[in-house]
Amino acid sequence: SANRFNLGIYIEKLVEGKKFVAAKKLMQSKNFKTVFGEKKQLWLLWWYYYHQEYYIKAQEVLKDSLMAKEYTSQLITYAQLGDRKKIDSLFINKVDLSYSDKAFVYAILKEKDSMYHYLGKIYRIKGMKIPNSRREFDPYRKEERYKELLKKNYLPITHWNE
Repeated sequence: SANRFNLGIYIEKLVEGKKFVAAKKLMQSKNFKTVFGEKKQLWLLWWYYYHQEYYIKAQEVLKDSLMAKEYTSQLITYAQLGDRKKIDSLFINKVDLSYSDKAFVYAILKEKDSMYHYLGKIYRIKGMKIPNSRREFDPYRKEERYKELLKKNYLPITHWNE
């Protein structure tokens, strides 16, 4: 339902905005546990830990069997932990990874040529808006190659790129 969707987005944005106390309070509420199934609760818990940079705790959440197919969450957590073995295993075994997923990993690993290679394969605004909205790409925003990708995808150059 729309209320469930809105509550999920609200919690995600609280976490992204570093409002961790407010997010935790909501996530511990009876309403939260009633509205969301166990998988979504786990995903939001992973999100909560990931954005606090508690990558070991985030990885623990991913070990739950309900999170087995959360490949993007796994990839970026393993990248933050520098676990190339697990990253390579997912890259080899999962053919359904998006260019965006791969760009996230290489951004985190600070492998710019690979990051730009995969960002360059994204041709739709919808595809580029996700990486462009995330902190993992902050170190690259002022680079000319990054600004060219924004222009190619009809996204604005803003104060974050200057």
